[in-house]
Amino acid sequence: MRGDVIYERIAITKEDKEYKSNRIKKVALNLFAKHGYHQITMSEIASAACIGRGTLYWYFDSKEKLFIEALNNEIDQMIAESKEFAAQDISPQDKLYLAMEELPRGLDKYSNLMHSLLQVWGGDMQKEIIKAGERLNKYDHTILTEIVKEGIEQKLFRPANPSKVAAVLMAISDGAYYHCLLGFAKADPGYIEATRDIIFQGILCKEHANLKIPKK
Repeated sequence: MRGDVIYERIAITKEDKEYKSNRIKKVALNLFAKHGYHQITMSEIASAACIGRGTLYWYFDSKEKLFIEALNNEIDQMIAESKEFAAQDISPQDKLYLAMEELPRGLDKYSNLMHSLLQVWGGDMQKEIIKAGERLNKYDHTILTEIVKEGIEQKLFRPANPSKVAAVLMAISDGAYYHCLLGFAKADPGYIEATRDIIFQGILCKEHANLKIPKK
C-alpha cells in the first residue's frame, strides 16, 4: 500500500477529508466539462488536484463514482443558490424575471458539462444521472410553484394551478436551453429576451398586460 494513502487514513480529520473530497470533485468536474468524460484519466485528475493517484483512489474507487459524486455535488450547490434566490424580499414578478435571467448564465456555465453528460448517456451511469437531474428539477419546480402561487395571490398572475404553470414554465425554459445546447438556436440576448417576453405575456393578468418588464 502506498505511503500517501496510509498517511491520509491516519492523519486526516473528518473536516479535512470532506474539504479535500469536495475539492477533488470540483477539479474533476471542470476537467470532465472541458475535455469530456472519456478523454480524462484518473491520473490526470490526481495531478490537477495536486494529490497522489493512490490518494485519489482512496477517496473515489472509480472514475464512474467520481463523476456521479461530482455531478451531485454541483447540483447541491445549484439547489443552495436557488434557496438564496427564493429567499429574496422582492415581488414574484421580479423573481420570475430573475429566474429567466439564469437561462443565459446556465448556458454559459453548463454547456460543456452537458456535452460531457451526453458522452456517457446510455451507459451504466445513465440511471444515476437521471436521478441527479430529477432531484434538481423537483426542487426547481417547487421554487417556481411558490413564485407562481404568490403572484396569483397578489393578483399579478392569471388564476391557474401553480404546479401546472410551473411545469409549463420549466418546459419553455428547458426547451430554449436544449435548443441552444444542440445548436438549433444561438444563446443571444434576442433569443433569450423573446423567451422571457412570451412567458410574461402569458402569465400576467390582463390588467397587468402592459406592466413594464423589470430590467437589471
